Amino acid sequence: MNLDWNHLEVRIVSAGYSLWESGVPCSKTWIRRVIPDNDLWIFDTGKCSMQMVGGKTKLNRDSIIWMRPGHIYDVTQDPDDPIGHTYIHFDLIDSLGRHFFPTPEQMPETLHSFNIPQWRQMGQNIVRIMNLGNSIERNPQCFPHGCRNEDKFAVASAMLKALLMSLDFYNILNMKEEKIVDHSAATALHAAMYIEEASSHFLEVGKLAKKFGLSRNRFTKVFTDYWQISPQEYLINYRISHAKNLLVNTAQTIGEIAARLGYSDHYFFARQFKAKTGFSPGVFRKERSKEINSD
Repeated sequence: MNLDWNHLEVRIVSAGYSLWESGVPCSKTWIRRVIPDNDLWIFDTGKCSMQMVGGKTKLNRDSIIWMRPGHIYDVTQDPDDPIGHTYIHFDLIDSLGRHFFPTPEQMPETLHSFNIPQWRQMGQNIVRIMNLGNSIERNPQCFPHGCRNEDKFAVASAMLKALLMSLDFYNILNMKEEKIVDHSAATALHAAMYIEEASSHFLEVGKLAKKFGLSRNRFTKVFTDYWQISPQEYLINYRISHAKNLLVNTAQTIGEIAARLGYSDHYFFARQFKAKTGFSPGVFRKERSKEINSD
């Protein structure tokens, strides 16, 4: 799998169901909204388009999306076919108790459900478990021993982890069936791996293209056709994702983090970080620290 699930813990923050108002193109709350935590949407009805990190994506009842903390999203629905979806807010915690942020390359934001109804049902069951407290208050005779909050969260989080692992597994199968079938796809995959390994160094696209025996223009086209972003944007996204981990899980200064990621100017790093996340590095660290301490 793309993620090491043996060393990752899933913690649900909240869950519910949202049915958007018909006759309107969008909700005011979803105009350039910054996501504070991981947010999984499992669509049941409707059609919409969403501006994501990799570009605009069309979504329907067969779609599952995984939105990432700190990223900005715009959602526009079809007014005649309003969307309804399960939503689950959650955190990923690594074996050292640190918040973990997967890169889009480890787990893409848009995940198609392959028409597997069990996944939609699992999402709905997670919401039901999270709402058990309300059911107990209304029907105490059905729950004579009550239901502790920690038990409810533990069961729902375990179910969500199983769902995420299934999505990860099927995403790899889908990649193998649809993408890893020609030389161009293999070049794009190996180039992405090289960029990640050399992300702390200055990379010239021309030299990178030469390494793979292609002209600069041909290499850029092959890479962009596969990943839907340019090599430069891929490098920036990878660095910003790594920066989030360092800001939350280390005491390194912003200047030290910038240097570690290959930036010679930490002011430029700060501007690039804010352009991608909507926050300056300092504000991002402060806000995430508040959330962790409140947990």
